[in-house]
Amino acid sequence: MTYMTSASAFTRSLNYLLIELLIAHRCEKTYKQNDRILEIIDLFIVSENNDVALKANLTELRCLVFTRPIKFHAVKFFTIDYKLLVSMCSVVVTYTIIMLQSLE
Repeated sequence: MTYMTSASAFTRSLNYLLIELLIAHRCEKTYKQNDRILEIIDLFIVSENNDVALKANLTELRCLVFTRPIKFHAVKFFTIDYKLLVSMCSVVVTYTIIMLQSLE
């Protein structure tokens, strides 16, 4: 019975870890896409083949994208990114070490 409970808790923890990893990965991917959009806009602005009106619109779009970056928050308490994932893993490891020490 204890073996099944432990296996169930381990599987549940692994499932939560994978979900957190996927969420952080998707958020980081979106952050990188935002940076890539800024790079592409910069390339269009620098290009000499575009007219003045298009360059003005692209400059305005770049300003808007740059001043309003994409951020994923959990109820505005913390930002979801890889730093969050690392801190959550360190909490789990610390908690596990404390639990193992208390068993001895």
